[in-house]
Amino acid sequence: MSSNFWALVIPMANEETDFNPFIVALQRVLTELPDGKVYFVVDNVSKDNTLKLCQSLSRSDLRFQTVWAPENKNVVDAYIRGYKEALLSDAEYIIEMDAGLSHDPTSLKDFIKLLSENYLCVFGSRFISGGSMGDSPANRKSLSKIYFHYY
Repeated sequence: MSSNFWALVIPMANEETDFNPFIVALQRVLTELPDGKVYFVVDNVSKDNTLKLCQSLSRSDLRFQTVWAPENKNVVDAYIRGYKEALLSDAEYIIEMDAGLSHDPTSLKDFIKLLSENYLCVFGSRFISGGSMGDSPANRKSLSKIYFHYY
């Protein structure tokens, strides 16, 4: 098993409001998992204190690493940059998650469990049993359902 059994890639932009609740939930889950690393990818899209919050957490909790990526042009660039960092750490599994509590940090345990049982790929969806869209506005829920059913 590599030193970083898994890596979690999280693009972070303008997450100041939800940062603490998200981190508290994530840290609670991390205590129940084998060694891994969380990569926060922050870029110029973020105009609040998200970068400073991520950097401060990375200094105090070595499970977190802040990746400053001003060259990013979109969220896909952020994920790719995070994947590169995870690959450099020799992570056996790479998982992606959105911040701001749009993805439930407790699901990380399920993903790692299934991946360690030799599943090649594991997906979560708001449209499967147990999935939800939380407190998303009605127009966001409608758009997601239309998009999901179209593809």
